[in-house]
Amino acid sequence: MITSRRESATARAALTAVAVLGLSAAVTACGHQSRSDFASAADSACRQSVDAIKDIDPVSSGSPRQYGIDYFTAYDRLLAQLGDIAMPAHDEDRIRSEWIAPARADLAALRPKLALLPAR
Repeated sequence: MITSRRESATARAALTAVAVLGLSAAVTACGHQSRSDFASAADSACRQSVDAIKDIDPVSSGSPRQYGIDYFTAYDRLLAQLGDIAMPAHDEDRIRSEWIAPARADLAALRPKLALLPAR
């Protein structure tokens, strides 16, 4: 259980690191697609997620746990949106295996750690 501000800050830093890695992968995938329809849709989803994450305020979230849940939810939503976008057949396996699957694995590993964040 997280009992100090330092541990809470460390937990937020860990959540942020996972989120930044996921977003970096998303932005990389968005920026390197040669198929314009997919690239446009993925870029839009990335922009919406970045805006949603910027709007998450640690103070108004009320607790480190809620802040973590809000952050987690924004990235989970991004992965769901990107997974739902029709991908170019030639690139779909690579996109899914190289970054969507690892990002989902990171989120799955992070989920139980959210419960360790202080509720207040």
